[in-house]
Amino acid sequence: MKSKKIVATLSVTIVLLFLVGCNIMNGWSINVKKGDKYNLHEVVDQKVATTLHGLNVNTEQVMDMNLTMEVQDVDKDKNITLSYKYDSIKVSTEDIVSKKEYDSKNPDSNNPLADTYGAVVGKGFTVKVSKKGQVLETKGADELLNSIFSKLSGDNQTDAVKNTLKQNFGEDAIKSMVSQSINYQPSNRVKVNDTWENKYNIMALYPMEASNKFKLLSEKDELLTVDVQSTVADTKGKQVQFMATQADMELKGDCKGMININKKTGLMAKGDFIENMSGDMDVTLDGKNVKIPTEISTKTTYETTRK
Repeated sequence: MKSKKIVATLSVTIVLLFLVGCNIMNGWSINVKKGDKYNLHEVVDQKVATTLHGLNVNTEQVMDMNLTMEVQDVDKDKNITLSYKYDSIKVSTEDIVSKKEYDSKNPDSNNPLADTYGAVVGKGFTVKVSKKGQVLETKGADELLNSIFSKLSGDNQTDAVKNTLKQNFGEDAIKSMVSQSINYQPSNRVKVNDTWENKYNIMALYPMEASNKFKLLSEKDELLTVDVQSTVADTKGKQVQFMATQADMELKGDCKGMININKKTGLMAKGDFIENMSGDMDVTLDGKNVKIPTEISTKTTYETTRK
C-alpha cells in the first residue's frame, strides 16, 4: 500500500509541471497599457498510467484555475511589469487510493488538498518582461512559498514537501511559466503559412527542454491562428527529490495545439493542446531503485478575457 500511495502522489503532482509545459501565448509584440486587467482561465485534464511491481496504477486530475493578470507599468523601453494573482482553484483527483475534490470557492479546512491549493488563492507574484515576452525580473516567489509553508499541517511540514512546493511555485518555476506564456514571438515578420522555431527550458518538477515549431495558419477578424507542434524531453543527469523519494525522470513526448492570438494585444485569446509523454520514473523505494513505466496524457484549454 505504501508503494501505491507513493506512485499515486507522484503521478498526481506531475500535473503542476504540465500546467506550465504547454502554456503558450503568442504575438508579434505585447501591446498593453498600465491598468489593463485580464482573466486567465486554465483547465487541465490529465491522466497518468504507471506500473509498479506488475500493478497498473491509473490516476486522473482535473484542475480549473482563474488568475488575474494586471499591467502595473510600461516603461520607456516598452518593458512591461505584470502582476499575477490566483483567484480560484478547483481540483478533482482520483487515484488507486482515493478520490478527492477541492474548490477554493467552497473551502473545507479538513480537506487534505487545502494545505497547498487553499494557501495559493489570493496570493501571486510580479514579473517584468520585454515587449517580446522575455522575462527580465521576478518578484514575490519567496512570499508566495512562505504563505504556502505557513498553512501546511504538521504531517506536511517536512523538507521533502517544501522542496517539492519550491519546484512548483518557486522563482525558477515562475520564470518558466511566464516565459512559456508570452515569449513566443517570431524574430522576423511572418505571413500566412510561414513557420518559426524556438526552444526553452522548463524548470519545475524536473528540468526539461522543449523544441517548438509554429505555423501561422490564418489572419481573420483581429485574430491570428497559429498551429503549435512541440517535442519535449527531460534534461539528463539531475535527480530530483519528491516527498520521501529520489527520482530520475526519463520522459519524452510531444504537444500539439492551436492558439488564437489577439492582434491588438499580442495575448492569447484561446488555446487548446493535447500533450503525450512516456518513459520511466526511476524511484528509490525502501532503499531500492525501482523503474516505473509512465504514460501521461494531458488536455489543456486556455482563455484570456478583458476584465
